[in-house]
Amino acid sequence: SPPHDSEGREDRGVSAAAGHDSVPIPVVAVLAALRVERASLERARATGVRGLIVTQTGPGPENAARASDGALAAGAAALVSFGLAGALAPTLRAGTVVLPRTIVAASGDRFVVDSAWRDAIARTLGTEFAPVDGDILSVHEPLATPEDKARASGGGGVAVDMESAAIAAAAARSGVPCVAIRVVVDEAGDALPSGTERLVDARGEQRFGAAVGAALRPAGWSSFLMLARRYRVARRTLDRLAGLLVAQRFCGAAIASAAKVR
Repeated sequence: SPPHDSEGREDRGVSAAAGHDSVPIPVVAVLAALRVERASLERARATGVRGLIVTQTGPGPENAARASDGALAAGAAALVSFGLAGALAPTLRAGTVVLPRTIVAASGDRFVVDSAWRDAIARTLGTEFAPVDGDILSVHEPLATPEDKARASGGGGVAVDMESAAIAAAAARSGVPCVAIRVVVDEAGDALPSGTERLVDARGEQRFGAAVGAALRPAGWSSFLMLARRYRVARRTLDRLAGLLVAQRFCGAAIASAAKVR
């Protein structure tokens, strides 16, 4: 069956160039684990753009793998891991954009992103965002302390998330291109508040009661307020990033051009 966009309409692609040798731009699936990440895409009206599929996966590699397979079955021909990340490198600050060349799984498996697509996105982001190209490490559980992050950084990653490797693995199995675009929220020296993993449910929706409970624990006030400040910075960057990339359909034309050359 033909691919559909995020609202279920048939999408036959948009030509990358006019003329008889035009190449249809592939349908791009943008996968975000959390509601707060998807919200940036919704504010940029990504769900109304032909050729984009927007999926909220829920946190963790299992959810990301399942959602990736679903997006591919729905007609996606390229996958984007989009959202927030934690810093491993001490030089990265909240709001830094990480656009890796390699995604590293907790198992040690390495996935090289599509270089032509990744470089086109980097050019689009330009000096406004100055994306960092260091590796992203994907883990199964949040890294809550500076010590956890320091140990994880021994593998060479500059940032950490829980979904990018699963998305990249699904792309590799299907032979489609993949990129990751992540914004740093917590820095390498930050300790996350106790129970941070309970602040969202399996669908990536905020648990209001858990958030209120965390905020009311005096012992966690300083780390909770720190994370709130970091989040505000990261969310502003994520919103700007989404606005720019949605307008460019996540540079899907670069995939089509590269495929034509090959």
